Amino acid sequence: VEAHGTGTTLGDPIEARALSSTYGLERSPEQPLLLGSIKSNYGHAQAAAGVLSIIKMAMAAKAGVVPRSLWSEEPTPHIDWRDSHIALLEANTAWPANRTRRAGISSFGISGTNAHLILEQPPLQQELTGADTPRVHVPVLISGKTREALVAQTRRLEAALLHDPSNLQQVARSLATTRTHFEQRVALVARDNDDLFAGIAGLHHDRIHGKSTAKIAVVFSGQGAQFPGMAAPFMAYAVFQTALEEVLSHFHASLADTLRELLLDTDQAPERVAKLNLTAFAQPAIFAFEVAQMRLLESWGLRPDILFGHSLGEVTAAHFAGVFDLPAACSFVADRARLMQGAPDTGAMLAVSASVDALELPPGLSIAAVNGPSAVVVSGNQQAIDTLAETLRQREVRHKRLRVSHAFHSADMEPVLPELREAVSALALNEPHAHIVSNVTGADVVEGQLTDPDYWVGHVRRPVEFLRCAEVCLDHGVTLFVEIGPSPALTPMLSDIVTAHESPAQVSSAALRGDDVQHKLAELTGELFTAGVALDWAAVFDAMGISEEVDLPTYAFQHKRYWLEEPARAPATGHLSADLLQLAARADADALARALGLDADDLARMLEPVRRSQSSPAPRPSDLEDLLYETTWVTASPTLGRRPSGSYVLVTSASSLALAQALQTLIRASTG
Repeated sequence: VEAHGTGTTLGDPIEARALSSTYGLERSPEQPLLLGSIKSNYGHAQAAAGVLSIIKMAMAAKAGVVPRSLWSEEPTPHIDWRDSHIALLEANTAWPANRTRRAGISSFGISGTNAHLILEQPPLQQELTGADTPRVHVPVLISGKTREALVAQTRRLEAALLHDPSNLQQVARSLATTRTHFEQRVALVARDNDDLFAGIAGLHHDRIHGKSTAKIAVVFSGQGAQFPGMAAPFMAYAVFQTALEEVLSHFHASLADTLRELLLDTDQAPERVAKLNLTAFAQPAIFAFEVAQMRLLESWGLRPDILFGHSLGEVTAAHFAGVFDLPAACSFVADRARLMQGAPDTGAMLAVSASVDALELPPGLSIAAVNGPSAVVVSGNQQAIDTLAETLRQREVRHKRLRVSHAFHSADMEPVLPELREAVSALALNEPHAHIVSNVTGADVVEGQLTDPDYWVGHVRRPVEFLRCAEVCLDHGVTLFVEIGPSPALTPMLSDIVTAHESPAQVSSAALRGDDVQHKLAELTGELFTAGVALDWAAVFDAMGISEEVDLPTYAFQHKRYWLEEPARAPATGHLSADLLQLAARADADALARALGLDADDLARMLEPVRRSQSSPAPRPSDLEDLLYETTWVTASPTLGRRPSGSYVLVTSASSLALAQALQTLIRASTG
């Protein structure tokens, strides 16, 4: 136990008896409770005394040695050391390593407050070698309360790694899980220290983001983002794998087998690409992928404020909002895909770089989607599409024919609508428990809207109001859009909308097509960090297979000096305090002269230099002195008739020389 140790004959015995009755009585005389106090080293640190004791015992537990208490050779006789089973630490004592080290720490206040803390050694860990830590790309998260602090913290981290090249993956986890994340942030994605140093060298102020919170809109991709093997790289993540298998289990067995093969086999043979592009397979595959991907990000702490989707993607959004449970969602997606696959396949779709108002559509065509201020998709009759394309070519308007099998969101879908209504009417639909923006109306959903089967029937036929969905999100103060899907189909469109509205909102994508998905996920989590998203970083790094943490440089505080400015003082030229002068003024000068054995006139002449030096007012003590001290004077009556004797030492300064000389004269005169 690290005792408070008052050092008094009253306090020490009381504290010792309390510790003995609490910790000592069940101990044997051979293993007494060891008692020490850091006051023997530092004295009383006032309000910081308890903190010093914590530091001492934490270092002792780490070193495995309890330091001795100084001046303990003669223990106080006011404590029963023999029967209390406590003993002073008279020598440095080894702290056994075969059991958990614990120390009690006491800190008492003068008013009777009593704090006692039990400090326990953390679980023992094997030395961290980093040998089993995967060498993968990781987000290195650095933050500060100011930009200057962030830059200084970055340099401090760089210097520490140059001096002691730790495993970067462990450093990254430690930065993410053991450090407070302040408003000014930067995320550097690196695989090793050289990568990190290169990132630090290229760090500019425009890469530093000042966000500590985020309002998040998650948007789900629609048909067209699929490719064979799109789920394969994500199968390394247990949450994704489990979720994908759960979704597939709710499809018919033969469909599930086909989807599993298309999702996991990365062979890009033309026949496999063509098979996956069939609506009957594409829509269930995209839905399964998006559910698993969103579950993975949810396990990392992503909590969206708003959900919306592009066509099929809205079904995924509705599932996560609770409108469809998973079995109902899988049933609806399979029926929707099957029926749309069976619709007439004589139509076509055309993407046009123009606004809706600027387009003059010939008969037989419909607006299928409004994806941006100047991004529209037209759908309908093949011949009418050809006519429109030729007109746009002549007007030099950019356009592109989409590789689709059907004219979605056009009159071609109308033959399948009755059967779709029958299918969705058989499902249990619930009111959403999350905020959804409808891509049918381009507005917030209202009560009863998503539980109406007619909404989901019209969803197949009516245009996708994607632009309005994004604008509504911006109106709600969204600061971050995150796309969920196999490929980043919506991210460019969202970026264009954000730019057109001059919004500071950030656009990120979990749609990470490519070989190095792990690298791209590290970049995504870094982007979420700089956008102000509070992820569960322990879960993120656990999913990467990185579990160990290491010591890090401390925070780079930006020091400022705050001095209490004293008022200007006049030079002290032998000032005698006003109180002392008043005391002298009240005294009987004749009696004082007689007591000193001096003539009254001689005494007056001796004190004249002192009186002259008091012509200017004495300086006012500083405000700090006023707060901490109060000066009081006590009248001391001279012993009349006795002359002082012996030797005297006068300690003075040059500015008080006149006073010293007067006192010297008085003393010499009074001693004869």
